[in-house]
Amino acid sequence: MPSNAMQTLRPEITSDPDHSVSAAQLILRFRELHRLSLSVHKDYNALYKDYLETGLKLLGMKIGIASRIENNVYTIRSVAPDKSGFSEGDQFALGDTYCSWVVEEERAIAIDAVGNDPDRCQHPVYQNAKLETYLAAPIWVEQQIYGTLNFTDTEIHTRTFCEEDVELVELMALGIGQVIERDLLDQRRQIATQKMNENIELFESAFKYASNGMALVATDGHWLRVNQALLDIVGYTEDELLALDFQAITHPEDLNKDLNLLQDMLDGKRSSYQMEKRYFHANGAIVWVQLSVSMVTHENGSPRYFISQINDISSQKKAMEELFRKRNELEIANRKLKELAIRDGLTKVHNRRSFDERLQHEFTQCYRSLQPLCLLLIDIDHFKEYNDNYGHPEGDQALKLVARTLVTELRAGDLVARFGGEEFAVILPCTNVEGGSLLAERIRIAIELIDCTKRALRVSIGVACFDANLQQNNINTVEQMIACADNGLYQAKGAGRNLVKVGTA
Repeated sequence: MPSNAMQTLRPEITSDPDHSVSAAQLILRFRELHRLSLSVHKDYNALYKDYLETGLKLLGMKIGIASRIENNVYTIRSVAPDKSGFSEGDQFALGDTYCSWVVEEERAIAIDAVGNDPDRCQHPVYQNAKLETYLAAPIWVEQQIYGTLNFTDTEIHTRTFCEEDVELVELMALGIGQVIERDLLDQRRQIATQKMNENIELFESAFKYASNGMALVATDGHWLRVNQALLDIVGYTEDELLALDFQAITHPEDLNKDLNLLQDMLDGKRSSYQMEKRYFHANGAIVWVQLSVSMVTHENGSPRYFISQINDISSQKKAMEELFRKRNELEIANRKLKELAIRDGLTKVHNRRSFDERLQHEFTQCYRSLQPLCLLLIDIDHFKEYNDNYGHPEGDQALKLVARTLVTELRAGDLVARFGGEEFAVILPCTNVEGGSLLAERIRIAIELIDCTKRALRVSIGVACFDANLQQNNINTVEQMIACADNGLYQAKGAGRNLVKVGTA
């Protein structure tokens, strides 16, 4: 989102307190925004209608429109009320709409009387429809303007627009954009999951129905799975072959070469090999085969099992090529799904879910090993003010810089996570309270020295330490440890911020 997308200083908006929204109206708006954020709509049409009707009620306007903008074409996605002169699906050149101002300036626009503006009153919309009052905000989706949420009226309002009016429309547009963005992400996840399931089915089909012999073989040589083509080659039933290892049916003159190549794979010297070898058929006859072997590993790289292909080399190569391709697609899909599950989309550090799992794991390990465990809770001081003054894109950039600084300052075994909003959490295994406090102070200074933000960033840090060796240790659960760090953070803020404080349980 561009840096001027959410400005707080708007030349068109009055600062006269007589024109501001009353406390009762603010409460009503807050409740309506809260309701909208919790509502689950059956489709986009219901979503748009709810937002439009709510905006009309709160703003006292006559016409509300939610639009989609693509390739300079303005399409009405929803309009309220139905008899407004506009219809869902209507399309206009973007330049023929007031919303071209929103797209051009990449921010909310509020105009109390278009006719009083000598430039804007020449606009085609004013010339044709005499829409005097206009209030709109861009709908941002994945850092691009997806469309607009706008409210218009043919009459000049007696009360000029105030900052609260603009913020209301901005928040409503933000809410719509977040719903659309989540929906797009869910669609991508569903496609990835479907692709993964298709790949598994293709693997199973390739294995079961392959015309050449195939097998999964354990690292000690026992057959794990075999297909019918291999059973036809060696003449055994499935139960008979699964009770044996490949050494038992391999010709003695070929066995050493096969075992040596296999050991090279276990030692990491090769990932696959091919060889001609002889098997003993169940009836005692010798069968020559072309053998191709590869190894599948666990995530940590340790051997898992071997994939063997046995038969005509021409058909074998084709089946292996397909098999490897599907396996790689599976691994890529799994990695992407895993990354989506554990990373914060903005800062790329671990998300809250990953943090909770890791903290529980480290807490259990330290409890058993009697090693200390330290937790830091880090909150950027006055971050709302930073966002208000410089806009959410600058705020997002600041969050990224803080996350990058945290990662730089920590050890390989430590974990940085976005705890929520402008808060970060750091897990420090095998670290006592003194070490954690020293590191927290180093982090505080490093963040303060970041020089590519709109203003210096300062953080308050709460420290908590679990140490089973201490006689007085009031932390017995992960929840108590988080509460202790939060207590330290509260003390740091209460003492003037930009401080490190050790919390008490």
